[in-house]
Amino acid sequence: MLKSLLIKLRLLSSFIIFVLIIFYFLINIRFFDHDNRIGHLDDDKTRRPRIKSKSKRIFQKSLDDFQTLFNITDFRFIINDSNHCTLSSSSTFNRDQPELFMIIFVHSAVENYQKRRMIRETWANRKQLTIYRSRLVFMIGLPENYSQYPHPDSDPIKIENDRFGDIIQGNFIDSYHNLTYKHIMAFKWIVYHCSNAEFILKIDDDVFVDLNQLFYHLLGKFGDRPSNLLACFLVQQPKVARSYRNKWRVSFKEYSNYYYPNYCSGWISIMSFDVVQDLYTLHRNRSFLWIDDVFVTGILAEELAIKHYDLNKMIYGEENEFLIESWLQQDSLSIPPMFYLDHQKPRIKKIWTKTKQYYRVILNFTID
Repeated sequence: MLKSLLIKLRLLSSFIIFVLIIFYFLINIRFFDHDNRIGHLDDDKTRRPRIKSKSKRIFQKSLDDFQTLFNITDFRFIINDSNHCTLSSSSTFNRDQPELFMIIFVHSAVENYQKRRMIRETWANRKQLTIYRSRLVFMIGLPENYSQYPHPDSDPIKIENDRFGDIIQGNFIDSYHNLTYKHIMAFKWIVYHCSNAEFILKIDDDVFVDLNQLFYHLLGKFGDRPSNLLACFLVQQPKVARSYRNKWRVSFKEYSNYYYPNYCSGWISIMSFDVVQDLYTLHRNRSFLWIDDVFVTGILAEELAIKHYDLNKMIYGEENEFLIESWLQQDSLSIPPMFYLDHQKPRIKKIWTKTKQYYRVILNFTID
């Protein structure tokens, strides 16, 4: 009888171990999609078929266009480094191509200095950007009290840019209802000053990005110089908010339909240059809508017949908080998230620290 009991206990323990192994495996599959694995994506089978844009619009640069932003006929860049996208000879990742791999533009509020500082000191520090032939700029408007500054040199944003050289600022008030101005301003700047970029990444200032994973993922999926690319966290069949209690309320006068077209959630989108240029060109003849994500990546993109490429499985936000916290706490090392919206409990520094540890220990690859 004792022998029979021991056999049953062994079988039970083996079953428990088996279940735990399966659980661990499923968690890793769920958390970090195998499609993101580093260095294994440059395969014709994984590439997205190239789609020719159905509506190529001829764009001609002009002074009149440069000085216009919707109804702002005296638009100007208060801070503008027109040479920011020029690659220097110090770029160490040599793929025998002169193009900039990626320009990253970050929507940031005037008062969010600490968030900008965190990005500069972690995943988008200068060494990281140089390795992956990338550049980053923060898109900012004017503070409401801008006119009260005794002298332009006393503007904190100008002082910040004098130190870091990574801010683009337009002459409109920085507010939620002016987000579309900021978005189109970014497109204007890219079209006029950054046409050598293969990819354009738009993010908010509370997002973590693993540039190494992203670099190889984009090359493996889309190759060099992609076209008609708009990849993002896709919002599908979105209903228009009409309640006066809703922060994103839009009146019937502003937008008459009951549903928006599918659009990209604003905290991340990846585009090819032709898409940015086409969206920018089309906006000039369309009515203004202040919700930039809907206007740019929904309404304009639908008219251009641009198909969204869904990145939902690769992006982790508030609904994945438990998984991120578990990943940070576990002693073992596993692949980091490619994107993470760090909105509720700021974790960018912790995620960056563990990401560096993963590359150093598991892949024998040092990132700083």
